[in-house]
Amino acid sequence: MADDDSPLERPRLSRQETVVLLAYVAGLTLDATARRAGIRPGTAKQYLDRVKRKYEAVGRPTRTKLDLAWRAHEDGLVARPQSAYDSSRSRTGG
Repeated sequence: MADDDSPLERPRLSRQETVVLLAYVAGLTLDATARRAGIRPGTAKQYLDRVKRKYEAVGRPTRTKLDLAWRAHEDGLVARPQSAYDSSRSRTGG
């Protein structure tokens, strides 16, 4: 885990890797992500696998969709991912 005072090293993602990452962490399925990017689902999976390898290479492993969402948030690409707990609290006013 990185020290809170040191900046996180960001992987260098291609434009297409970023497009696929952002669509996927926005909640789209792999198939919907591929359609949005104009590519085949297998190609979208390859891009996501590359993204995961690049995060691993900079010491920031990602294994799940939620991991990818947190990494994208840490890198300023998306707003903070909401958990189901956060969502239920906002509906109940808690």
